[in-house]
Amino acid sequence: MKRQREKVLSKIELAYYKRPKKGDEPAKSGITCGWCFEPDITSVGGGYKDEKGRMFHICEQCAVYRYKEDYGYKTLTAARARRRRIFDVAYLFNELLIDIYMNLHDIPDFKYFSDADDLFIKGSELYNILFSKQDKIELEETQDQDTIERQLQNRLSSVNLSKFFSRI
Repeated sequence: MKRQREKVLSKIELAYYKRPKKGDEPAKSGITCGWCFEPDITSVGGGYKDEKGRMFHICEQCAVYRYKEDYGYKTLTAARARRRRIFDVAYLFNELLIDIYMNLHDIPDFKYFSDADDLFIKGSELYNILFSKQDKIELEETQDQDTIERQLQNRLSSVNLSKFFSRI
């Protein structure tokens, strides 16, 4: 019997959200992973409350293991790629908003954009208003980034962005 390969989603290319470069040592957090007990995790991947209501954080690697088990993925690679999409599609939405905002306000480069943090927060709120959970899942599972961008832009076309940006 031939083993069927699990689909691994491609990476989303982002312009403004950047991961630290390899070799850049992230600061130690003082947080111990609630699953593997690694001390000073540098990337918190999630959290949970125990039966007593105490909050525990888990590292990125354990979050991927949990995602794999929770959603029935066969490989960590496929689970990691799918889980990453949850964040990256939302980031892509924010980046589209940033581009529109910078264009409307004649901001030539992201380094001159001083209201980015506020737009990230308001953009995330708008993303959650415009897209249902099912809409988000469909976007996240779309392989082609250009198709995702078109769908995001299509939904953004229904928003009065001048009014939205006036709150930034």
